[in-house]
Amino acid sequence: MDMYTTVLVVVVAIAAIAVAIYAARKGRKTKGVDSMPPTTEEARLEDRFARGEISESEYRRNLEELKERRQKNT
Repeated sequence: MDMYTTVLVVVVAIAAIAVAIYAARKGRKTKGVDSMPPTTEEARLEDRFARGEISESEYRRNLEELKERRQKNT
């Protein structure tokens, strides 16, 4: 290999490593946002429905109960 080919291989290798590090850091940041717990009862209920823990009918029934409970408290 001549000198220019060696330099090109080194530059490409460094660029590949930099892209891999950037992608790993970006992926780690987005995971943190998604794993945050919901803050309200409605959000927790919606989260359980989205994960498939409860059916649509259970979701709607529980949501109505939450709304009724809130109206009684105001």
